[in-house]
Amino acid sequence: MAISYKFYKANEQRVKRMALVYLNTFDKPHHRRVYKWAEKQLEDWGFSAFNLMGLATGIIEYEYP
Repeated sequence: MAISYKFYKANEQRVKRMALVYLNTFDKPHHRRVYKWAEKQLEDWGFSAFNLMGLATGIIEYEYP
């Protein structure tokens, strides 16, 4: 988690945008390729599949209460 947090602080806007893409496409079958791409990007940045939805949901709740 330390790597992903460091990356998150350095690239906050990029991570937020990618998390929003992930959250907005995960339940839409016709956006499957975009969802998998966003998931892979976030995993490459150090976020595990387990905490991706928590990250995306937390950003939504924080940015848009």
